[in-house]
Amino acid sequence: MLEGFDFGTPKIANQLTGNLAALKHCNGLSIPPEYFMEAMGRLRDRFLNVPVLYPASLPALRAAEEQKAAADAAPEVKEKQLTAQQWYERGNAATDVSEKLRFYDEAIRLDPRLDLAYNNRAETRRTSGDAEGALEDCNVAIQLNPELAVAYSNRGLARLDKGDTEGALLDFSEAIRLRPDLALAYSNRGEARHASGDWEGAVRDCTEAIQLNPALALAYNNRGLARYDGGDPEGALRDYADALRLNPNLALAYNNRGFIRHDRGEFEGAVGDYAEAIRFDPTLALAYNNRALARYDKGDIDGALHDRDAAIRLRPKMALFYYNRSFARRAKGDAEGAQRDYNEAVRLGYQPKR
Repeated sequence: MLEGFDFGTPKIANQLTGNLAALKHCNGLSIPPEYFMEAMGRLRDRFLNVPVLYPASLPALRAAEEQKAAADAAPEVKEKQLTAQQWYERGNAATDVSEKLRFYDEAIRLDPRLDLAYNNRAETRRTSGDAEGALEDCNVAIQLNPELAVAYSNRGLARLDKGDTEGALLDFSEAIRLRPDLALAYSNRGEARHASGDWEGAVRDCTEAIQLNPALALAYNNRGLARYDGGDPEGALRDYADALRLNPNLALAYNNRGFIRHDRGEFEGAVGDYAEAIRFDPTLALAYNNRALARYDKGDIDGALHDRDAAIRLRPKMALFYYNRSFARRAKGDAEGAQRDYNEAVRLGYQPKR
């Protein structure tokens, strides 16, 4: 402050009331007038950038004591649990399937009661074709947490992959009972109802999912499937367009739209849609199988065989893929190879139409 000015002098101190009274206790700095600008620079650089601590109020002190007591009473967080959570979160963030599985494996090893790690590993296993492993993981997740709705929904998908439509419907309904706002469970139940031939029920469930979550692209895709099989291909195409608008990377929607185009004889458009499906999901065996059908119908037998091989490589236990490849092999004059494929299809459970 300027020379001769002091907050602590009685004349000035008496004027400092209320919040300003604290200034009486602040240190003063004598500043001759001719050095005012220099002193302001020092004040800014040396003092104003240094935090000033004032005594805490009584309420603040009490709150701090209460928080400290609560922290002391809380159970100790074990390092293993923290590490398991970190591995679990790494699994969620990973994009490579093998990495995701490895991270979830480590989380479960460190904390065998981490229900969400089992649930998410189940989802990863199912999408990579291991429906049996997915079922096992979902069962453990549900045993650990019987209220975990997403685990029932994922188990329903695994059951659906294994052809257990009735069991899948029960699981999806249980997920909805536990979480009536879980849009994905309605969408999944719509898929199961579609598989059971209940197209109207499937449309209703998917519509409910869309009302709960208008951004759920998969619900539009599943409703499109039900609408197509229910005799409404135009409605199905609109749903696939909405699904791709919401998620331009949704491989299933490209695959399903390709199927409609193929059915209409638009083979080039169908091949293009299947190619997009494969680009966004190179593990989607069904898209290779369907592109093989479109290529076969447009006379590209070599391309069809290439796609059949890829589909079988991805899903070596899918009877239909062997059956379909037998036609392409026969068209190339490989009667022996065609017969082997046909026999393998029957061995895996394919029922020839009579």
